[in-house]
Amino acid sequence: MDVDPKDEEIGTWSQKKVDQMKEVEVVLHSAGWHVDGASSTASMAGRAFAPERSFAPSKWKDVVASERRKVMNARLATAVPNQYALEDDMDIDVQVINDARVVPGSYFHADFNLNDADVSAQLNETVQLYSLNEEQTRAFRIVANHSVSPRADQLLMYIGGMGGTGKTQVINALRLWFDVRNQGNRMVVTAPTGAAASVVRGSTYHSYLGVATGDRRAYAPRGGKALDEARLRMRGVDYVFMDEISMVSCQDLYLIDARLKDITTLHDLPFGGVNIIVAGDFAQLPPAKGLSLYSGEVSKVQLPRQVQGDQDNTLGLLLWNMFVTVVVLRQNMRQTESDDADEDALRTCLVNMRYRECTEADLEFLRSRIPANNPSISLGDPLWRNVSIITAWNTHKDQINEMNAVRFAHESKQPLFMFYCIDKQSTANGQRGRRKKAPPPPAQHKIKLTDTVREALWTSPPYTSEHVPACLPLCVGMPVMIRNNDATELCITKGQEAKVRGWTSREISGHPGKFALDVLFVELLNPKDPIKLPYLEENVVPLMKISTAITAVLPNDAKISVSRQQVPVILNFAMTDYASQGKTREVNVVDLTRSRNHQAMYTALSRGTKASATAILRDFKEEKLTGGISGHLRQEFRMIDTLDEITKRRYDREIPAEVVQKLRASTVVAYKTWKRKEGSAGESEASKRNRKRKADHIALVESAKKKIRVDPEIPRESRQEEFREKWLDSWEWDSVDWSCAHDSFLTILRYVWYTRSTTFISQLAPASWYLEYMFEMFAAIDRGAAALNECRYGIRERLWLAEGDSFPRGQAGTDLYSLVQIIGGSQLGSPSNLTYRLCMGCHARTPGTGVFEGIGPYVDMRSSLSRVVQVSTYVRSLEAVAGSCSDCDGDLLLENEYPQLMLAGVVYWGADHFAARIVDESLRVYRYDDMQMNGLVTYEYSLSSGLHKNTLSVFDRKGRGSTDLPLNQLYSLFKARAGSGIRSVWGNVLVVKADKDGIVCDVVVEDLYFVETLVYSFFEDKRLYDVPRGINPLVSPDSVGSGWGSSWA
Repeated sequence: MDVDPKDEEIGTWSQKKVDQMKEVEVVLHSAGWHVDGASSTASMAGRAFAPERSFAPSKWKDVVASERRKVMNARLATAVPNQYALEDDMDIDVQVINDARVVPGSYFHADFNLNDADVSAQLNETVQLYSLNEEQTRAFRIVANHSVSPRADQLLMYIGGMGGTGKTQVINALRLWFDVRNQGNRMVVTAPTGAAASVVRGSTYHSYLGVATGDRRAYAPRGGKALDEARLRMRGVDYVFMDEISMVSCQDLYLIDARLKDITTLHDLPFGGVNIIVAGDFAQLPPAKGLSLYSGEVSKVQLPRQVQGDQDNTLGLLLWNMFVTVVVLRQNMRQTESDDADEDALRTCLVNMRYRECTEADLEFLRSRIPANNPSISLGDPLWRNVSIITAWNTHKDQINEMNAVRFAHESKQPLFMFYCIDKQSTANGQRGRRKKAPPPPAQHKIKLTDTVREALWTSPPYTSEHVPACLPLCVGMPVMIRNNDATELCITKGQEAKVRGWTSREISGHPGKFALDVLFVELLNPKDPIKLPYLEENVVPLMKISTAITAVLPNDAKISVSRQQVPVILNFAMTDYASQGKTREVNVVDLTRSRNHQAMYTALSRGTKASATAILRDFKEEKLTGGISGHLRQEFRMIDTLDEITKRRYDREIPAEVVQKLRASTVVAYKTWKRKEGSAGESEASKRNRKRKADHIALVESAKKKIRVDPEIPRESRQEEFREKWLDSWEWDSVDWSCAHDSFLTILRYVWYTRSTTFISQLAPASWYLEYMFEMFAAIDRGAAALNECRYGIRERLWLAEGDSFPRGQAGTDLYSLVQIIGGSQLGSPSNLTYRLCMGCHARTPGTGVFEGIGPYVDMRSSLSRVVQVSTYVRSLEAVAGSCSDCDGDLLLENEYPQLMLAGVVYWGADHFAARIVDESLRVYRYDDMQMNGLVTYEYSLSSGLHKNTLSVFDRKGRGSTDLPLNQLYSLFKARAGSGIRSVWGNVLVVKADKDGIVCDVVVEDLYFVETLVYSFFEDKRLYDVPRGINPLVSPDSVGSGWGSSWA
């Protein structure tokens, strides 16, 4: 199909991206960015360069390949075969000389005795040369001692610590240790991304081990040439050091394990018997794809119906539980300046940011580094001018690169040369070598690569073509980043920073004036080893075009699949937060406004070395830095701190060797048991931090309570019958500041308050400060001490101040999900009812008490609806955290016993308006619309009648039932009959606890199934559902044709 993008309007997606680029352009100008012809950038460009010999691209490729082979052969010539290689080779007669028996695990001890004085001297010299502190020395010595211990057990070790504590320094010390012993090939350093690998002068584990992840796994063979090459690279390697472990998913860890087993052919040992040392900080960015190693969404045991990906995740999580040797680096070696208030403020802020517990002082300091608040900071100043800016969005990165390319060329007084890609029509992205997919539906037409489409592609930014640029603006000295692993042995690796030194190019046939690169010569910046290729200066390497199958997006949002030939580099005036992880920057400029979470903000800010050289482009959302971290991440920190304590005491010979088990959980249990027997004193870092967090939270709540000027509720054990009718008078609609979302939700909440016992309410109220405030206001209304409007204004005033974006003033909509979230309290990872307690740490399973102990206040099901599943099945598969284990300090999870839920109310959305229905314990249905009913809640019908008894049934896409039943594409069929409990409904649901007969109860006795309020599911996207046929009073309303108006009539 011929398409002329110029003849069509810009697409919705493209317009959104263009707006994002304009946004950051305005931000840069407001921060002082400008083009200065008198700038000193010219000195950065460097002199022009030409190689000693002029070769064709294919010849330069041969030069790189030849030098790569030389490096590999030199490495193999000095490689000592691995233990597994020797044992598998039946033709080798190994003679052990001067064999000495070493007590297993003795290399863990600080007083490990090295009989060889020269080896001992080398070890001490390495420690002194790198000025390793106490924790760094412990980590280094454990590995170094292990490397000289004959037949030592496999080492699986984690080195943690916040950004800047010197994890890379430990890597460098270990490198030197092996180098001085002429064993440099025994350890290889890898990382999950090219950018992170370049920081530690290593390779990605994908390229070094040949691990295929994601989409590549479907068509990458496990054996063959790739496996042979990986075995060749791994010859003589005993230690694999993986940096930035926080970015490794459970599935990736399993795939690394499987690959190493293929390489060594030792399938009965984890990671094929290879020693694995990982480092990283789980407060930094999680995996870009997949589930993190601390995720609560991964099953701890393999289940019979797990899909392949879920099985991989479970196996990866089990592998992670084998890393019992832990050293946490706690001394900040990056932000080291003392006697300066700003530097102290930065260090304190970063510590609090890791746990999402920033104080007002921290936020005030961060805002002091914004140019708009600090006249001394301007991007036009030389200090900040050519610093790569860390940002969250690729659109922002591309716009910053484009603006600074023009500025750099102008200020260095050079012309800016444009080098275009060569595109050829192809199949969809990645089709080469894969199974062919079914042809697209007839309605989809293939776009032809015409000259007009080609021109449109050439003017499109890199984010539209999977970050393979259609046009590269270059001049001598331009900072770039390599985007492909051409030769990792020569530091030509993805993520390596460089600057342009020269190029050869040719005119594109049929396009006069358009040139394409043949060879780009770049100078590597800070390579791990000096690189000297024939006919080129030191550290100058050639980059040739490569062909990449991509799917590009045209300005009208149409997509076209092409095979693109381009030199694999991008400009390096900006980088994403994922690309920045692991780097140390003397000058650090960041944009935090669009950061996805506190981990991204912490990663970006912790790259800097000092406060005076840190700039934040604009204001940010402070709620991302406050409120505390998730329970699963907190549990991981607690586990790591405890294992660090165990490793330290083992290193100092303070605990017996049998305390350390094969798995983390059993090790912690054994250690806690030993401590109780020995009466060991002291408090772990995890306990100290947990105690501080709880104390701070209590202080915050107490401080907030003092602001509430409402008399406390008069205690009573039960509510009288007349109280039940008062909730029928509710709020009228506020036409000035639209209130329908608040009114609908609070009306159901007020019904729950009126119809439940004091015991029930007292258990529910501590979920959040807002909930306690609402219940106290309801009590004041009940006594006549406050009016309905006072209650609504009080809560809305506080919400306006706390969350202005989600709860705007005036005639604007409200985010119902955020409303339920902030009033219901912080969501637990997985809520459920109580029957058994399962410890996440030691996996001990004990019977529950059978009485209410609390679960999550609501369930956000929007992120869990990727497959057809019954609501009841979903809810009863969840878990909740209920206290800490007395043996190992692990979180106790509440295992469920198939709860049945009683519906309290439904909030409907349609035509920019919210309304509600309430269902009481007698299955009577009441309707409420603050706009049409003047604040009255009126009876409508009973679900126990024959006409309506099945109206809460939900059908899947496979078929439609009776005309009074809604069609829901996400859930399969189940029915909720009168007397058997109402399990769920399509809409926004508040659920109160019910016994196994479906009767609402306030005090739960032993062995009864129950769930606590509030369980919440919200679907706002009407496009997910078909418009139901007929009139169903419990169907989510639509502005047209749903019977909404008829049912209200």
